[in-house]
Amino acid sequence: MKNLVAFATIIGTIITFFAYFKPTEASINQVQRSNQSHIIQGNNNTILNYQNNITNDKNSSLNPENLLETLHLGVSKSYLISLFGTPRFDEKPNNYKINNVIFVFPTFFLQAIFSLEDKLIFYSITTRSLKFHPNIPKIDQKLLEITFSNLFDNAIYFYSELNPHYFSYAEKIYLGNSGNYKDLYLGYCPAGKSYDMSVLTISDENNPKILQEFRINNMPNCFGIGENDSELTRYLHDYQLNIHYYDKREIE
Repeated sequence: MKNLVAFATIIGTIITFFAYFKPTEASINQVQRSNQSHIIQGNNNTILNYQNNITNDKNSSLNPENLLETLHLGVSKSYLISLFGTPRFDEKPNNYKINNVIFVFPTFFLQAIFSLEDKLIFYSITTRSLKFHPNIPKIDQKLLEITFSNLFDNAIYFYSELNPHYFSYAEKIYLGNSGNYKDLYLGYCPAGKSYDMSVLTISDENNPKILQEFRINNMPNCFGIGENDSELTRYLHDYQLNIHYYDKREIE
């Protein structure tokens, strides 16, 4: 009998040891959103369900593409992470009072810029797929479905860049009262989905006729929306919209 008691004690000790030291899955965070529980695997921004299956259902509220519809300015960084997981890039650039983060998903890149108080002041979405056409807020249109000129005829040229590796372009529209006094940016981002398009050279930037021809013949693959803020505008002009072309090459 004493031997049985000793054996049972040893078994109990072993079970307790393994239960206590069971490794945790640090990269997976359980999150409650409304009345729906889900899991976000943050290191690659893949949203999983409890059975560990990737949520590919286009109609699912857990699909990252559908979560984009819940975005709005003013939310906290922690709230955004609870929706989309840990960002792939997270930086506080010198000489700017902001925090810039990038989330990477199979069909899109999501850029979020926060104030130093962790308030969302800007976000942009770049599509990576010809099959994914995200909604452009405030104007009821979609990326890769309509040209720059058909979206706005009063947009302000913001920047363009042409080099041996890529071309980028963006324009800016102040939405006024109808758009809650926000700035809307439309652009062609080289990290996003490419298509057969024309480009602008340096000399073309100041030629209204060539610029308008470009706008008539090309579609944005990226949009951004943000506060009407001079610091934010300066950063976007210097660093451009969304993920940088070379950062995108690093993760492919």
